[in-house]
Amino acid sequence: MPYTSAAAFNSAGREYNADDIVAKVKEAAAADTGKKTFKSLDIYVKPEENVAYYVVNGKPGSVRL
Repeated sequence: MPYTSAAAFNSAGREYNADDIVAKVKEAAAADTGKKTFKSLDIYVKPEENVAYYVVNGKPGSVRL
């Protein structure tokens, strides 16, 4: 059965939506790698810096949220 999910969190008075973070990371990673599909994608959000750090296909990067 298909389902939908959503995740969000608050930190320092800001709200972060997981889907928005993933979309921003994918966009940044696509620009960095020239590819739109990835074998692996790991994301670490550091809200106090307003940054998402990521590793896509073994290559690290970051994007401001």
